[in-house]
Amino acid sequence: MGPGARRHRPRTEPNPCVDVSGLGQPPFDPRMMVALLLHSYASGLYSSRRIAKACRERNDFVMIVALDAPDFRTISDFRKRHLKALGALFVQVLKLCETAGLVKLGHVALDGTKIKANASKHKAMSYERMKKREAELKGIRPRAAVLRVFPICS
Repeated sequence: MGPGARRHRPRTEPNPCVDVSGLGQPPFDPRMMVALLLHSYASGLYSSRRIAKACRERNDFVMIVALDAPDFRTISDFRKRHLKALGALFVQVLKLCETAGLVKLGHVALDGTKIKANASKHKAMSYERMKKREAELKGIRPRAAVLRVFPICS
């Protein structure tokens, strides 16, 4: 290192999974990054850019990152690099939550059926038109209303 160069100390003990070559800023603590991802997913934030924005603006995220917010690329790269391990961790978290009675796990099935809708402006009823039609139907004798709604073929 040259004169005047600042030597960065790692945030935690050296991690064998992370290459610390001395170039650039030291890596973020993987435990902090995992905690950040767990909290963001539990809060409904999935986008790396939104998570990075929350790390600057929301107090709960600021406390996790200890005022040292990672960039959205760092979050995205960490997620891509450790995808298998994070997947296994999320399964463990779900099992713990199920054991504690916080969630119920089950199956959700989507079949992709497409049904043609009949909700055009002309066929849909507004509230006013519905009240008007209700008043009309109340004025008609019950038998006549049934015949009008269900015409009998003769």
